[in-house]
Amino acid sequence: RAIRLRAAAELITDVVPPPLGAYPQTREVLEGHAEAICARLTGDDGRELQSISDAFVLALRADATDDDLAISAALPLTTVAANLGELELLYPHPAEPVASAG
Repeated sequence: RAIRLRAAAELITDVVPPPLGAYPQTREVLEGHAEAICARLTGDDGRELQSISDAFVLALRADATDDDLAISAALPLTTVAANLGELELLYPHPAEPVASAG
């Protein structure tokens, strides 16, 4: 799982973000899910991890406009959502806290 985590993180890092004004609600959904996955990976079970698919699709549709720029701006966001969705499936439960040697 660690290899897939690293691969997903590298793919997300390499995505060129769309212009800042494009898809604000969709960005919020992605940021919220990224934070929830980070919390999940560090063993914090205080945040509920919901599937990204429903919230992402609703936000993407709400933010969409009818021009070529909107289509090209949606592609990197969709790539990020797909990778976050994979991580949600890989880590359905919080990680066990690591005991420190003391």
